[in-house]
Amino acid sequence: MKKLFIYFIFISLYIHLLPFDENNSEDIYKIGYKAFNDKAYDYAVIMLKKILANEKAGDDYKNLAHYYIGVSYFYINKMDMAESELKSVSENISDIDILVKTSYYKARIYKGKKFYDMAINELKDAEKKYSKSGSVYIIYLLLGDVYKELQKFDNSIGYYQKVTGENKSEGMMKIG
Repeated sequence: MKKLFIYFIFISLYIHLLPFDENNSEDIYKIGYKAFNDKAYDYAVIMLKKILANEKAGDDYKNLAHYYIGVSYFYINKMDMAESELKSVSENISDIDILVKTSYYKARIYKGKKFYDMAINELKDAEKKYSKSGSVYIIYLLLGDVYKELQKFDNSIGYYQKVTGENKSEGMMKIG
């Protein structure tokens, strides 16, 4: 709590020293994003919720707000709230990597709840939709982890190999 208070003081000074418009989604987003990057997740949520409350905020800013609020909740272990926010991210967002990461975090929540089928479905859907994204490797890694936890090792190895670029026989030789 002390850290949050100190951060709040710092950001308050920052806001007052620089031009800042409380009704400007870009200004609010910058502050919320900075708080997120500084791991001040509670403060990030406070700032980013202001975007959601602003009727004039554009869809991209609202989607980014939902994403970063969801991930903030994830890191402060409020999984139901994280899941709800992440489900609110629209497929119409212009940043495909955010969509990949949204699926990744939703699947991590499902995996943590031991809803393995939901995790696999989320990840396979993301794999199909976003296969051209540079971030898709995190989908493969998590699929490998889920299959490993289910003791479906052939599937697990297959996804790990998609990340490393090794073919199955080379990977098997290295393992055993």
